Amino acid sequence: MMELPPVRLEIRTSYYASKVRFADQWPLRSVNHEKLYLHASTGELWEMPPGAESFIRYEACSKRSINKAVFNYKIEEETELTGGMKLRLWVSSEQAEDMDLYVVIKKFDPEGNEIYFSGYNGNPCDVVAKGWLRVSHRESDPVRSSIEMPYHLHTHLFNLTPNEIVPVEIEILPSSTLFEKHSVLQLVIMGQEPIEYYTFKHENSINTGFHRIFTGGKYDSYLVIPKAKT
Repeated sequence: MMELPPVRLEIRTSYYASKVRFADQWPLRSVNHEKLYLHASTGELWEMPPGAESFIRYEACSKRSINKAVFNYKIEEETELTGGMKLRLWVSSEQAEDMDLYVVIKKFDPEGNEIYFSGYNGNPCDVVAKGWLRVSHRESDPVRSSIEMPYHLHTHLFNLTPNEIVPVEIEILPSSTLFEKHSVLQLVIMGQEPIEYYTFKHENSINTGFHRIFTGGKYDSYLVIPKAKT
């Protein structure tokens, strides 16, 4: 083992389907971090920021499938995403003084079928990657934060007033996934932890009422993706 490079990567294509390679450091040297901008009006991720301001809202406590914000990005060429992702959002709560935000990244094939991955406790129907944040803990250290990971301080609480719009940065845990040509990356934002994926089972949510996600104009909501050079 001492003769092998220190980092072993499993680049996944689907459940227990992957290829392996080694690297000399983590995060990888050969990664281009690119921004995909959220567009609330179309439910898409764009490579350029939309000019017009808009928002999407969902019921934060509802477990109905429609109560979430969904954004899609079609992969034009085969792309490996290896590393952490960061989601910057402009958000507000219509009624509450705090918000719990849950984020997942999904993969779909060109025909629109979701591709699942091995997850917590061997779950065969997990997603590409996940992240979460309580908005009152949004304070971050600009020195220790990076383009792919905010470093949250967790030393002070910054509560909201109803309809106050604030920026947040959410860490999405590192992963390594191959997206084939014409497959789709889907970003999902919701107020309930996606328990169907057997995640970390956060309890005692403070969510109530409706959340809003703002995009376009001065609201530069975007997803940072790590494109690996292979």
